[in-house]
Amino acid sequence: DQAGELTATQVAGLTTTQISKLEAEDLAELSTAAIAALSATQVGGLATTALNALDASQFGALNATQVRALTATQISGLTASDIADIKTTQIAALTTTQLAGLTATTIEGLVETQITALAATQVQALTGTNVAHFADTQIAALTATQAAALTTTQVRALNATNVGAFTETQVGALTTTQIASMSNTNLSALADTQSAALTTTQL
Repeated sequence: DQAGELTATQVAGLTTTQISKLEAEDLAELSTAAIAALSATQVGGLATTALNALDASQFGALNATQVRALTATQISGLTASDIADIKTTQIAALTTTQLAGLTATTIEGLVETQITALAATQVQALTGTNVAHFADTQIAALTATQAAALTTTQVRALNATNVGAFTETQVGALTTTQIASMSNTNLSALADTQSAALTTTQL
């Protein structure tokens, strides 16, 4: 394949027009060195379908600057398997705007180590719909700091299953404002061990 024969230097020299015309099979053939050589502008010019063709090693070759260059269209076009291929350092590099643009389906691809790598401000950037799409293991992966950072909008979006997945440590970290924003249904979903973790201040 011709694309697979391109060197890092040659790839770095491609114009934005040439980059935008790369198809999925072309990008899939590029070496990790060639992927790493792409400028932020070039990364932002990649077709979403082409970006989806990257494998784990190619995604892993992207640096923080390249990751932050991904456009809203590219972000919303990422699949669950795409997001699972991204390293924790790259997840941590995503802007709040990019995180807010992830789809509910994509969110389901986040693994526990990626979730714990998110800063509190990044967690707050997730939409309520996305947080509600967290699986039990994803909810349980939130650190106490992350749980305490959830906005009232996010807390209200949680369903009984989500709330039931909270660990006692997470429950103990919730703020009075968060507790007050919970529906009666969600409060009733707390198990005895979770309720016992609530402090007198929270109540």
